[in-house]
Amino acid sequence: MSNGGGSETPPPAYSQVAQLNQLPPQRRQAPQVDELISQHRHHVFSILLVKDNQLHLIDCPPGYYELVSEAIQEYWGAIKTTTFANNGTIKFVLQEIDAFGPWSALRRTDQSIRSRRVIGGIMQRLARHGWGLLQTCEISMKENGKDTLFFEDSLIDREARIFAISFSRTDRLRLISAPIGFITIVRDVISSVWKRGIQSSKNLCSGTHEFKLYGFPWVTSGIGMEKCKLFTKLCTEMRNHGYKFHASVKLTQKYKEMPTWYFRKVTRVYS
Repeated sequence: MSNGGGSETPPPAYSQVAQLNQLPPQRRQAPQVDELISQHRHHVFSILLVKDNQLHLIDCPPGYYELVSEAIQEYWGAIKTTTFANNGTIKFVLQEIDAFGPWSALRRTDQSIRSRRVIGGIMQRLARHGWGLLQTCEISMKENGKDTLFFEDSLIDREARIFAISFSRTDRLRLISAPIGFITIVRDVISSVWKRGIQSSKNLCSGTHEFKLYGFPWVTSGIGMEKCKLFTKLCTEMRNHGYKFHASVKLTQKYKEMPTWYFRKVTRVYS
């Protein structure tokens, strides 16, 4: 849109990079290396998902394993045993529910929702106490291995909130612990992109809403462009409503299971 003088109003700068690019060339100086290296000694620890019902903390600082324990007990249930190894590893063995653990490929729908809430709850608690997610990756070298989560010390974010989107079976999209109003947002995204439409929409357990799509979007070949557009628009709309794509985590060794996506609230310290 033009102003009264006929010149166009410049777009807003959305990042420090954009602001830097607006400076005259002689002022565009990159920070010195010394300015980028903090005197603070950083620490990274990891969470390893083991077998069907174990969770191991590797190099977790003292006093923070309780946050993980609290999330497990709130969202999954009882912990069988907690073992403190001499090498700094803390091992949680979770109580199975009807013979299935949280990472079991054969777990029921309600159990799969619980397991995803455990991971989201862990990330949320840690963020509120100054431990941000650094990366997730599969390090077991197995074809269908589970992901490992890495955390680093970061700014305390008391406003941190995390919810999940899972792509279950071959045609289900589930919103898990999402804020009020996001059901409508996701429904509108699906309807605008997935031309085959929504077959059903219903509430499940534990604050979870499920959309069942026509067709088999997660496994059908030849629809990569349409599926990619759906995922891209989901990220766009979540961002436009105050949440940022935060992590993709594969929780089981189930063949062809898609990773669960986690979105984190944009706050004063997380953007």
